[in-house]
Amino acid sequence: KFIPLALFMQVIVPIVYALLLILLIYKMKFFEIPGFSKGAIVFVFIVKIIAGTSVWWIYNYYYQGGDFQNYFNDGNKLFQLLIDNPKLFLQVVFSNKPYPELQIWKNSFDSTLYNDARTISLLNMFFRFFSFGYFHVHTVFMCFLSLIGLTALFKTFVKYLLNHKNKLFIALFFVPSVLFWSSGVLKEGLLFFGLGIFLYSTNCGMPTSYTLKKIFFILFSISILLLIKVYVILALLPGLALNVLVNKTSEKFVVLKYFSIVISFAVVTLLLGFINPDYNVLKIIRDKQVNAILEARGGVYLENNQKVVCINFNNRLKELNHISKDTFKITQGSDYIYWQANDMSRFDSVKGSTDTSKYKLDYNIVPAQSILHIDILNTNFSNFFIILPAALFNSICEPTLWNINSKIQLFSAIENVIIVLLIIVALFFINRRAENKSFIIFCISFVIILFVLIGITTPSVGAIVRYKTPALPFLLISLIQITNKKKETSHD
Repeated sequence: KFIPLALFMQVIVPIVYALLLILLIYKMKFFEIPGFSKGAIVFVFIVKIIAGTSVWWIYNYYYQGGDFQNYFNDGNKLFQLLIDNPKLFLQVVFSNKPYPELQIWKNSFDSTLYNDARTISLLNMFFRFFSFGYFHVHTVFMCFLSLIGLTALFKTFVKYLLNHKNKLFIALFFVPSVLFWSSGVLKEGLLFFGLGIFLYSTNCGMPTSYTLKKIFFILFSISILLLIKVYVILALLPGLALNVLVNKTSEKFVVLKYFSIVISFAVVTLLLGFINPDYNVLKIIRDKQVNAILEARGGVYLENNQKVVCINFNNRLKELNHISKDTFKITQGSDYIYWQANDMSRFDSVKGSTDTSKYKLDYNIVPAQSILHIDILNTNFSNFFIILPAALFNSICEPTLWNINSKIQLFSAIENVIIVLLIIVALFFINRRAENKSFIIFCISFVIILFVLIGITTPSVGAIVRYKTPALPFLLISLIQITNKKKETSHD
């Protein structure tokens, strides 16, 4: 029997693009890294494609769908809208004009910060010009983008770890969580691309010459980070500022200098919140926390001009009356939570509804399989420091071996155990005279800030596993550095 043409093309088109990109790897000078051949980079690329395909397979056949499918579908719809009605496309993208056909574009959890789901949808729309609608082409492209970012990180960090190139190679390319999540059609691939280009272009704030080309890539990568995960670049700032200060002065009193920078950032942050309450950082974190809790619980989200309503996902069939296409009423006597339109900061619950209003269906969110209890943050610093230890524990240790709800979580739990053991061993064999202290603090600072933000705002265990992947290479690199007893010879 002949293989259906559509299935044949779904396989052959990604393979053709993968071969073209492999040829590009061999041709580009950028992929020349100390101690490794181009063949090693090609091997990493192939492994990433396998990992990215595994993301697709696991989410399709184990979870029956995932974010990547929504990004891909919205990208296709945006592509078709651009072709059919360019004017409406521009209104949807730049004027926030409603377009009900988009599943994830309209997000009731929008806040002061940009909705990063739109960035991935637009990226998928761009991929669509070359993919002809074949999903796995998008996987190949995302693997290539994340490979560029990880290669840039290697070239940035290798000067500090010349005697540990193999360890650095593994820490960047073969940490299971990083390999898996950065290879799917998800935010993490683009995040590593932007993060790598930014740190490579700025040399982590250490001595470098700023050409027009570098300035372009700095601005380009900052734009990506601001659009995809703004908190990642914010987590980098204290460490970057320290490197700049050390570069201008010396490494004397480096810890004191770091804490002076952190205090300065805290003061500026407080002043910014007083000047404009919309940019009160603690309030933004609290709102993100509430959003994440609601998303983790899942539900059916409906909206009218006055408010947004969330119905329990498992009760959706009996608590909603279908009036017409995408229009519903809430069944009398139902329970739900709601908040005023465009004001996520205040939400309330209703028991035994008597509401007769009509609502438009926004979207459904399937409840997360594993949800942690996290304390709601008050908008004061004392409360922030109280919940900080639990936040760090959740980011480092969840899922734990005694808190596993699926076979897939077992792999993450084992990885967490290995990381915790590496931390303990590193602390036991710490070299107090380790070189490049400002670089070590830069890495540790990024890890701690990112872990704290993730632990405070993310109740879903699955989301924690994904969101912390950018910090893992920095964590392992800092562990290598603090136990390094060999003198490194740096070449700028």
